[in-house]
Amino acid sequence: MKVLKLESEKISIEVIPEKGAKLNALMLKRGDDVIEIIDGYKTPEEIIENEGSKSSILAPFPNRIADGKFEFNGDVYQFPINMPEENNAIHGFIEHEGFEVVSDEKNEYGGRLALRHTYPGDKAYFPFPFSLDVIYELSENTLTCTVNVTNNGSTELPFGLGWHPYFRTGILVNELGLQIPEVEEIEVDDRLIPTGKKVKSSHFEKLEKIGVKEFDTGYAFQNPRNQVLLIDEKNDVAISIETDEGYGYLQIYTPPHRESIAIEPMTCSADAFNNKDGLRIVNPGEVISHSFSIKVT
Repeated sequence: MKVLKLESEKISIEVIPEKGAKLNALMLKRGDDVIEIIDGYKTPEEIIENEGSKSSILAPFPNRIADGKFEFNGDVYQFPINMPEENNAIHGFIEHEGFEVVSDEKNEYGGRLALRHTYPGDKAYFPFPFSLDVIYELSENTLTCTVNVTNNGSTELPFGLGWHPYFRTGILVNELGLQIPEVEEIEVDDRLIPTGKKVKSSHFEKLEKIGVKEFDTGYAFQNPRNQVLLIDEKNDVAISIETDEGYGYLQIYTPPHRESIAIEPMTCSADAFNNKDGLRIVNPGEVISHSFSIKVT
């Protein structure tokens, strides 16, 4: 486990290189206070169990692949079924891989932690070598995460990327306000696989209390850059999740305990390896780069 702290503040991030460069804790400044906003794992056993994929980087695909099967350039590939109740593959495999720490820097403005995983393409169900660089940049009230993907192979690389954080402020999500930008809701079947239909959604386009609303919902952003707001009026906390133009999709999920909420930026839709909705095709030697940021005010 790697902890990056600023020199003069309690502001910090806790990253687990051995488990997919997972962000397990995030302390950011809010006024004169420091607040923890990530619902992470508390024990080594919880980290190993990885229930809920908390704050995992999701690659080479986020969300689901129907039946774990996809076709690419004339060949058929079968991912392991790790969501047996749905008969789907979910969240790729990078969250279980080890990363090396490339750099760990501090400066007068904050800090920077860079990690890398090089995948040799040795899994029969995904024989496409690539490297993944995850770069966390920390300042007083902001964390920016940039992910660079490099195709190290001689053929095209199908790719999707996501992040799976659970945000908390210390109260039930029922009491939190939520605002999302202009989106279309992605219609899904009973296995949470998109049907191909998207519906214009105005729910939470203006700040609205979550209440008893249950989410396990995918959205397609309608604009290149987007901001999702999570507001805790009781504790005077605002969390802003901002994405660049590469993250064109969003998944929101409320776990049964409702002590936190997952707000997940994604570069593609669920089942993108089959429906191609947002799927990136990376050419040999090409590098793609996407970033998101978390701000507290």
